[in-house]
Amino acid sequence: MRVLAVAYIACLETGDVVTRQKPKGEAHTAAWVETSERINLLLACRELDAHDTGFELLGSVAELLRLRLTHSRRRLIARFWRRKSVTECAAKLMRTL
Repeated sequence: MRVLAVAYIACLETGDVVTRQKPKGEAHTAAWVETSERINLLLACRELDAHDTGFELLGSVAELLRLRLTHSRRRLIARFWRRKSVTECAAKLMRTL
């Protein structure tokens, strides 16, 4: 995955575009383009502080990951949140990825 910080992501009738000027119409805070080689995640951060940009990053990665998880991995993550040994569950999860 490649993460690119851009000024703005404008919503146009022809599609979404990256722009340096604030869009007059609608805009996105995050968007991604998937290719066979990688996912390019775009984060619009001109008017967001570091906390909001980080939240957009985590939310976008979670959405992209959720679509790709198998049932067994989703179950492992659910157990991760229920167990006391976070370190043990995290290590097991990382071995399966």
